[in-house]
Amino acid sequence: MLGSASPIYEVVSGQILLGKREEFTNLHQNILLPMVHEAGIEPVLMLVTEVGQYAHFMNIYRYPSLEEYGKRSDDFMKNKRVSDFFAHMIQCVDGSLKVELALDLLPFPLSL
Repeated sequence: MLGSASPIYEVVSGQILLGKREEFTNLHQNILLPMVHEAGIEPVLMLVTEVGQYAHFMNIYRYPSLEEYGKRSDDFMKNKRVSDFFAHMIQCVDGSLKVELALDLLPFPLSL
């Protein structure tokens, strides 16, 4: 259950168009990440698959609580550069983005 004091993880995923991977990466690194940091959002992971579903990406962001998720997401969306970023980024993605919230990010132990 989403608790107000529990960390929240936002998982954003989608499929990068084959000819747009370099542009997608550039937008992610040079435009998205600075805006994320300005909004106080903590990036945890960016993963791009090479085998299986080629160029599928997954970004994971951490928020201290559900309340902070709402506040920081709102701050991010108020950034004047967001609409321009999404206009360029959506041209690099096949279909829509999937956004999910998770309560736990469980690392595997280093040894079993």
